Amino acid sequence: MSTPRFSAAYRSARGPLLVGLLAVVAWLLYNLTFPAYARPIPGTPYVLRVQPGVPEADVAQVTASLRRADRHLTEHFGRTTTRRVNVQLSRFSPCIPFFPLRSTSTAIAAPNRICVNTRYNGWPTTRLNRPLAASLIAHEHFHTLQGQLGCLPKPVAREYAWWVEGSATYVGWRSVMHAGLTTLPEVNARMREWGELDPSLGSLQTYETAIRGDAAYALGARAVERLVDRAGAGSLVTFCEAVGNGTPWRTAFVEAFGLQVQAFYADFERERRRRAP
Repeated sequence: MSTPRFSAAYRSARGPLLVGLLAVVAWLLYNLTFPAYARPIPGTPYVLRVQPGVPEADVAQVTASLRRADRHLTEHFGRTTTRRVNVQLSRFSPCIPFFPLRSTSTAIAAPNRICVNTRYNGWPTTRLNRPLAASLIAHEHFHTLQGQLGCLPKPVAREYAWWVEGSATYVGWRSVMHAGLTTLPEVNARMREWGELDPSLGSLQTYETAIRGDAAYALGARAVERLVDRAGAGSLVTFCEAVGNGTPWRTAFVEAFGLQVQAFYADFERERRRRAP
């Protein structure tokens, strides 16, 4: 009598099991088809995996940017990534498996991985702008810390997307400032250039589950700046660790920043109206 029930249970589970198996196979195939030489960065958990054809200047730039980002987090947040991170410099394998090379982002990150797509249209321009390139790497570097602390949900599961990208953008530029490659007035000008004051942007709350584009990232970074001004840089790590330990994000927000999310949204929108051109 147990066989029919088992068979039904097996049939209902077969679909998810098959999807999971295919995902594992795809992951293995991708890693096996990412031919690259390994170059550890001494004194750090980062191992570069460089594909043939990547200019040595790009390798040096990414290496220096990672060191700066690591130093900034250590000195200003008291935390940095501790587990191994593979830093892939892609030339002919896409950063997102099986996607066309030029259809993915300039760079992506996960708890144990950063990938820079050196064939992406935006990279040639970025690499020639030293502060911009450094901020991009520091942005992805902070995502790895978010992932290792447990507050980097998958895109389809995000509830505070503006914080995820806003904090990475904020920390990315602060890392560059800390290294003396740019100044606060220059960063503020960059945020305006990106469109942080664009009246077509939605309210900050509308970017809880998804956020895209330079203008929205600049808006998120400005919101995170206000949180840091209120509660200090360490509050970003406090929030991230609380979420990683299972605290609902709105509760973690109160614990880290000292006010309710809705109250912050209202205050931030008032400030946006005041700064509007």
